[in-house]
Amino acid sequence: MMVREPVSARPTGRLIGPLATAALCIAMTGLPALAQAASQPRHAAAATAIDKPPPSEPFPDNLEAKTGFAIGALHATITQLDPGAVLPAGGSGFVTVIITDPGGNKQVTLLAEAESGQVGSITGANSHTAPVQGGITAEIQLPAVGPTQVTVELVLKAGRPGPDRKPRGRLRLTLLPQKGGRDEAVVAWPLADCAGQYGTALKAILEGRRERMLGTLDAVSAIEPDAPTTWLFPPPKPASPVASCKPQGGKRPVGCVAPKAMLAKGAGTVPEVEEVRIFKLAGEVMTQKGALPQFQHRTQPLRQASYTLLSSLRLYMEQAPHPALCSGVDDMVHYYQGRTGLLRSTIDESERALVGARTMAAARVAALTGSPSPQAASSATELIDMAAGAVVSPVDVADVTHETTVWSKLRRLRALLDSPATADLPSGRRVETVSALSMIEASRHLEIAAGKFHRLDEIIYGTLSAIAEAHGRACVCAP
Repeated sequence: MMVREPVSARPTGRLIGPLATAALCIAMTGLPALAQAASQPRHAAAATAIDKPPPSEPFPDNLEAKTGFAIGALHATITQLDPGAVLPAGGSGFVTVIITDPGGNKQVTLLAEAESGQVGSITGANSHTAPVQGGITAEIQLPAVGPTQVTVELVLKAGRPGPDRKPRGRLRLTLLPQKGGRDEAVVAWPLADCAGQYGTALKAILEGRRERMLGTLDAVSAIEPDAPTTWLFPPPKPASPVASCKPQGGKRPVGCVAPKAMLAKGAGTVPEVEEVRIFKLAGEVMTQKGALPQFQHRTQPLRQASYTLLSSLRLYMEQAPHPALCSGVDDMVHYYQGRTGLLRSTIDESERALVGARTMAAARVAALTGSPSPQAASSATELIDMAAGAVVSPVDVADVTHETTVWSKLRRLRALLDSPATADLPSGRRVETVSALSMIEASRHLEIAAGKFHRLDEIIYGTLSAIAEAHGRACVCAP
């Protein structure tokens, strides 16, 4: 369903969709572990047999990595499941603690604390967990023989810089055996805040484009004050239905003459298909005095589609960073590109028509002046001066070249062709001149339209491309 463009006030809501849903799902992943922990009773005897967890203290700035605990006869190994991995904010790091020799202890307490982020869970057989300040404790019952394993999850958030000034997420593990004593270790993960980096990149894109985004629809629907609303050099009339030889009732009309045949006979009034398309598009822009005809009213499909895109992109770039911000971007870009086929094809058609008009105008001026090759690189004003030089006196040519705009030059030349100054101009020569000038006139109308369509292209599809590029640069964290 298309969103209607309001008469005033820009939208203030937040973008709701796949990205928000993904963020909610990620935020909820810790709930099962917490619910399980809350439902498990704490072991009453263990609370008195083991030292209370020590109060939370600041993490040391730098601590040599340890791979195990040794407390009297008790031995345990510490294994980081993803050593050296650069993890994203919002992701999780995991550590296993395996007690290989209980050393006569029947139970131990494991305290897990997060420097930043939060301890998501401690899971393992015969363990009972409870939240404490800064983390979670687990009271673990130890068998007489055989290893005991628990897994600790650290949910990573914005980390703190380490000695290398790069962000990191750290987990402190403290082991407290029943027989007394303690040992601790700190496990660290290099941290990349992909969502934060991407959010910063989106803000930069928005700040660089905001004003143009807000003003685009007004700009493309604005008129050109000096542009005419009727042809100065009317194009040739299209062919009649009979001359087109369009089959009727499955049969070609008797006595019809095909357009190409008429042109071969010198009729000069039936333009080619491409020429018809060029003059049609140029005429639509002309009647709106240089404004894009499909953008004059808020209910027109192309304006509605453009408004919806611009509003959605602004809202997307304004949303606050969250762990799921990097998710779903490719789908979003493909969705908008795939659902705006009419806008995309209209922009492309405008560019093709302009190229065709410029090429035809240059070829006709070259034929008029006797040049061996079309002046394809010449501007519209230069082509008009060349055409004037071929059909009016040097004094009159000076009057044309003195004018500075396409419209003023065409108006001056129109007046000369309608004056006694060109009364002796042969009729065939006059037809060639008007043909060249009408195509130059059409190219100028299309040039105005193409400039406005280019702005739409750059501010809508260019913004989508900028978002995709920023996503590719920033969202490089491991999933």
